Amino acid sequence: SGAAVPGVAVSLRQPASGLERVTTTDGVGRFEIANLPAGTYDVRFELPGFTPERRRVTAVTALPVDLDVTLVL
Repeated sequence: SGAAVPGVAVSLRQPASGLERVTTTDGVGRFEIANLPAGTYDVRFELPGFTPERRRVTAVTALPVDLDVTLVL
């Protein structure tokens, strides 16, 4: 329906270094994982009842990277 989804588990992994971080989306469906080195990351979004979604993201500076993710029932 396009609504924000709180409580989505977000896991991030940098394949080159093995760095891993996890967080959860807030009440308006947003999340933040700060202080990451530049590089390529695999990001996974999971919530029971929805199909997990995966993204590969490249961060080249310390500026935020915005992701729009749609979870499918």
